[in-house]
Amino acid sequence: MSEKINIVLMTAPRSGSTWFLNQIAKEHPDMINHMESLRTISHGFAMVPRSDKERKAQFRQVLRDWQNPDMSNCVKIFPLMLTEPRSPWRKKNFIYDLLDDTTKIFYLRRKDFPAQVKSAVIAFHKTMRNDLNFHGSWDEPLFMPDNEQIRKLVRTCERQMYAQNYQLLTMWNTIPTDVPTELLWLEDLDQSGKYNRPIKWENEPSIESVDWEEQYQEKL
Repeated sequence: MSEKINIVLMTAPRSGSTWFLNQIAKEHPDMINHMESLRTISHGFAMVPRSDKERKAQFRQVLRDWQNPDMSNCVKIFPLMLTEPRSPWRKKNFIYDLLDDTTKIFYLRRKDFPAQVKSAVIAFHKTMRNDLNFHGSWDEPLFMPDNEQIRKLVRTCERQMYAQNYQLLTMWNTIPTDVPTELLWLEDLDQSGKYNRPIKWENEPSIESVDWEEQYQEKL
């Protein structure tokens, strides 16, 4: 039996987290990849929201597997999973119980904030068109029109991505843990498997950059 490993990926949306977590799971063939199963509310990318019963079962299954001595696991955590309205079945301090049985924590960030916002805009735009392929590649350029709907979506995503990134920074600074923790930046990772996602903007939005790097300090 291989050694049990539990890995938590702390990250923000549109930071390459799906790809990164899949890579971790590939390196450990017996590992269960729980992806975003700790989420207790539905989100904007879901075309058919899960029922309370389904989300309760999903959440509890992660915690059971996490504590199983014969099972290795990895899971993704967005800040909103800690700040979303607390579900009746979820203890307020569940994150600390999770970290008690965690082997390694990765914080995965993205330096290019404008690119992160645009990626979120594209993902929401595709789902609004009933196109759920926002995690993979596509061949034909996706046309992004210049209209009020897109401009409003840009403003919304800019606020949301900033909030998620700021909350992630707060988690880095305030969540106490002795678990080995590593900070990674998407742009510093191997980009050979980068997705092909051609985009044609009618009027590409101008989004102010944010220097997140300088705000992080190494954990002692």
